[in-house]
Amino acid sequence: MLGDRPFAVGDAIGLFYQNDNNDWTCGGFSVWNGANLGIIVWGDNPDIPIKDGFAIGETYTFKVWDAMLEQEWNATATYQTGESFYTIGGFSILASLIVNIPVEQSISLNNGWNIISSYINPLESLIPTIFSNIITDVKIVKNGIGQIYDPAFNINTIGNWNYENGYLVNMLNENVLSITGQKLVPEETPINLNNGW
Repeated sequence: MLGDRPFAVGDAIGLFYQNDNNDWTCGGFSVWNGANLGIIVWGDNPDIPIKDGFAIGETYTFKVWDAMLEQEWNATATYQTGESFYTIGGFSILASLIVNIPVEQSISLNNGWNIISSYINPLESLIPTIFSNIITDVKIVKNGIGQIYDPAFNINTIGNWNYENGYLVNMLNENVLSITGQKLVPEETPINLNNGW
């Protein structure tokens, strides 16, 4: 899957290794045609002074070229059989290949008190980072157990954003909070509710 959509004809899947300069280099790729896909990867030639392929035991790193968005993404592979690293003559079959595309949620905040939550698991979860773009308009943020974030006094007892929590946000001026990260899948993201409030 590429985010919320299946792979489309024209998307490319590549396996990458790091060369001598720690740059990501393609060691084999193929273009998706809607059917099963085979990719041959190349190992490093020990007779050449530069690294030109996978070292024995080097982990496969999958990257996907999204032909629709014309953008490269990192991908996470789940293996059905075989190794997740390079071996001479090795053979692996994937059970799945998933690309988690970051999404952004915009939350309008009014002057005064607001109650917010998010369906995003943020890339950067530290509360001051979440509110950094609108910090001049934030008076105080509270969670349900009384912890606070007060930017004027540089106090953060909340710590990190928790998608299971709701937050009270007191704003000095209205603004829009943008949260970027992975969209949560409701059926895979249970929230345990205790007896009472």
